[in-house]
Amino acid sequence: MVRIATGAIASQAIVIGATPLLTRLYEPEDFGALAVFTALYAIVAGVFTLKYELSIILPRISTVHTASAARSNLRLEILTCMLPAL
Repeated sequence: MVRIATGAIASQAIVIGATPLLTRLYEPEDFGALAVFTALYAIVAGVFTLKYELSIILPRISTVHTASAARSNLRLEILTCMLPAL
């Protein structure tokens, strides 16, 4: 647990330390373009790589629970696909 927290703290320290340098190199419009690109990339990468299953934690108890989770997952996927169509 300590190793994970140390890594998270170190990564945040790097970001905080690099922020003054980056704000001097780039304009606010560049950061806006980066935010749009990053958001679109995150959406497209998830769709194209079909890694949705990595975000679902399936139980290891029995096949009954696994089947129930699979049905719930299917309902959620159908709802997610149909909701934008409305």
